[in-house]
Amino acid sequence: MGPLDGEEKGITIESGLERLEGLLAERGRSGLLACHPHPLYGGDMHNEVIERIVEEAGGRGYSTLRFNYRGVGASTGSYSDGEGEIEDCIAAAALLSRVVERIYIAGYSFGSYVGLRAASRVGTRAAVGIAPPTVAFDFNFISMLRIPVALIIGGRDDFSDVSLLKGTGAEITVIEEADHFWRDMKDLLAEKVLDFFDEH
Repeated sequence: MGPLDGEEKGITIESGLERLEGLLAERGRSGLLACHPHPLYGGDMHNEVIERIVEEAGGRGYSTLRFNYRGVGASTGSYSDGEGEIEDCIAAAALLSRVVERIYIAGYSFGSYVGLRAASRVGTRAAVGIAPPTVAFDFNFISMLRIPVALIIGGRDDFSDVSLLKGTGAEITVIEEADHFWRDMKDLLAEKVLDFFDEH
């Protein structure tokens, strides 16, 4: 895996028959796994929201892993309606678990669905869903998770209906000035994500 020097290094993650590209930085014994937005709308591991959260996590001493789902960037395969991407997240978590003691998952938009669906299957300590797109996915499954979950939503997010999330039992934070893309709000968002993980 490389020395504990804190720098991101390119790795390959085996997910079933697919080979996924990822960036791993080994630091502390807590690890952040970041799940990017929808690949059919340009989402990849270099998304600005994902990059800012990874940067914040690294600054707090977390090991970090971000990766491209199947069919994105240099990852093999093709988009798999969310189910394949959940398997990709599980594979990434398995790799991260070999270098850290505690795994935390943060997913943005489509990545919130992927990460939260995978969370209960990988021994995650806690998970955060950012801008969960309720217009496309049902998030009621969150109520069955037995880990701390936070949902962070922009008050101007046209893709996320807070009223559909209130019965999930998750800790919900609404940032009134933010939209779905967190324009000019990424620093605040990253702080809130890592503050939640620091508490758990």
